[in-house]
Amino acid sequence: MNLEEVSNNYKSLKSKVENCKKAYEKLNGLVKNQKALIDIQYGKMLIARGEGKEQEMNAAKEELEKLNKRMKEIEEKAKKLKESIEKSKTEMEDKLQTIKEDPEIGPQINKALRARYERQVDKLNKEKSEVVGKKAGLLIFKDLVADHPNLSNNLKEILYSARDIKEINNKIEENQYVENGVLKFKDANVQQQLQQQLTQADDKLRKNSQLLFDYCDKKQINKEEVKNYISLLVDNGMVEKQSGEINIEATFNKNTVKLDKEINRYDKRISEYSLLIENQKSLGNTQNGDKIKWWQFGKKFKNWMEIRKRKKLPQQSAQTTQSKKEEKEERKSFNKNLKYDIVREAMDQQQKEDLRNAKQLRNQNRDEADRDR
Repeated sequence: MNLEEVSNNYKSLKSKVENCKKAYEKLNGLVKNQKALIDIQYGKMLIARGEGKEQEMNAAKEELEKLNKRMKEIEEKAKKLKESIEKSKTEMEDKLQTIKEDPEIGPQINKALRARYERQVDKLNKEKSEVVGKKAGLLIFKDLVADHPNLSNNLKEILYSARDIKEINNKIEENQYVENGVLKFKDANVQQQLQQQLTQADDKLRKNSQLLFDYCDKKQINKEEVKNYISLLVDNGMVEKQSGEINIEATFNKNTVKLDKEINRYDKRISEYSLLIENQKSLGNTQNGDKIKWWQFGKKFKNWMEIRKRKKLPQQSAQTTQSKKEEKEERKSFNKNLKYDIVREAMDQQQKEDLRNAKQLRNQNRDEADRDR
């Protein structure tokens, strides 16, 4: 394959599609304008007919016929342009498919994607661990507060103050306006009252925060982590009873549920990328670059999700059968191929397809597991 020639043809098609899309949008604009002109002219014709002005009616009718003729011409151009766009897009897809199925470039893309997926799994596992740690720390903080009534009261006052400060600041903003670049107040008395309320709420926040942090110092508890947990409770919203009292336990539960959902989202993404890694490993074991069909892969790894719960995925072998020299030459060849847009786009397209298939497969495995229960 002459990769440079294929890439140039692909870029030419891509440029053609982009230009045709712009022309198509312009024609659509003309169609809208033409429809408006037709409606206006049709209205004039009806008015003339109603008033018995035959000459004006015939003139309007003649103009209407011209407008309709022009409309058909524009619509025909738009139709041909759309057909040209679809044809070029089909040709582009064929070229991308040719790249993905090429005996040299195809395996290179699969190998590069596998490395990309493995990096993504590592990244997601690291981010998930941070969320899991945050949840564990929040639960410890919850138990600490539950076991110490004074801390519970301090935390409640901190949350009350944070809520009040937010409400007061909103009222202050509502009472302000800018005139000639100068900040002014709609009601100076109201502004003064709000400033006093804000100062009181801020003092209350500082006092109870200091009492809680003093306890942390005494028990050698990390104050910065406690600050983060309090910020989490404030930012995610507090649960209030009908009386307006803050429900501490419900507030903690709300936040742990939110963290659980976040962890679950990470698990889903990790499982999808892990499935992709397994598929790429299977690709490496096939001959002549024959790609395993997704339904075959799904059957082979039907119980993979169950197995994953009991043990970690096997790590990639530290040394492949290829020599270092061969690996170096392979990387050099792929890097050379990557300079072409068509190869990069084929790789990105393959990743999108892989993720879509992995998501479907994960859902299929989940549904089958549910039916087996």
